Amino acid sequence: LARDAARTLINDPAELRALRAELDSRGLEVVTLNGFPYEGFGSDEVKYRVYRPDWTEPDRLAHTTDLARLLAALLPDDATEGTISTLPLAWRTPYDGDPGAARTARAALTTLAQRLDALAELTGKSIRVGLEPEPGCTVETTADA
Repeated sequence: LARDAARTLINDPAELRALRAELDSRGLEVVTLNGFPYEGFGSDEVKYRVYRPDWTEPDRLAHTTDLARLLAALLPDDATEGTISTLPLAWRTPYDGDPGAARTARAALTTLAQRLDALAELTGKSIRVGLEPEPGCTVETTADA
């Protein structure tokens, strides 16, 4: 779910309620979100731009936090767990060249974990975020995770 769609739903509770009602009326359930894309996939440079913002940038943390809040609201009433996939920290080349990148990404993921814990306390919904390995990224395989 791209940033603009997520922000619309976060900032307009009526839109979020309408989406949930439409899903319910069609017998559809949302239990996972793809948090990898931040913007649309229409660009010629999608392969590299899809990795921005990465986990060294505050916008990635904010976007993933928004997605967790949305997923908690969209989960079926009888569901207590949901998942979000996200990018594997960053595209390797700029990340490896920045000595503070690992520390910054680790701090962002720690903050995310704290926010997810608080969200679970508030909503009773446990949201897990998984890094999606990708060739050319900091986490290329499950063994790297």
